[in-house]
Amino acid sequence: CDIEDETAKSYLEVLGEKSDRLKILITDLVEASKAATGNVEVNLVKISLREILTQLVGEFSDAFAKDNLDVILSVPDSDITVSADNKLLYRVLENLAVNIEKYSMQGTRVYISAESDGTKGIIIFKNISKDPLNITPDELAERFVRGDSARTTEGNGLGLALVKRVIDIMQGEIGVESAVGVGTTFTVRIRRTENGLEEAR
Repeated sequence: CDIEDETAKSYLEVLGEKSDRLKILITDLVEASKAATGNVEVNLVKISLREILTQLVGEFSDAFAKDNLDVILSVPDSDITVSADNKLLYRVLENLAVNIEKYSMQGTRVYISAESDGTKGIIIFKNISKDPLNITPDELAERFVRGDSARTTEGNGLGLALVKRVIDIMQGEIGVESAVGVGTTFTVRIRRTENGLEEAR
């Protein structure tokens, strides 16, 4: 039946939002469990970093604009292609973009770029965090806890954990760099290892 009561409507809206978050959490838990046990099917194909990053920026353009984030996408004129699982790699990039959306200082720039050192394809995400990162980069990379120790903002904390596990499965590597204090520069680099995300020419 139609519900006209405004208080009831607001409760239903909250219930809907919490249900959506719970669905995401359950999905992430299942994927994290599969990743932890290595029970993930990997289908390596040739992927254009220009195409996948352009698609990502387009998908998140409204969300970034909502927080007044100016996204600077930088890819070389000569495209870089890597051998990776398209679905898994895009999930990694989505998780990084969601973290940027949630934790960036409003009105700042976000840098997303692709580069190559000749044998490796590298994707770099850089943003300015709105809150201090109260842990070291090593702790963030290894434990993948949330930067705000009080956990006062939304999120389930599984995003970065999934990122690391999925990259490990594809035999890539991920690193985190940051500085202490508000306005932290947070950089994530993804590259292939000896037998991993090898650049395909």
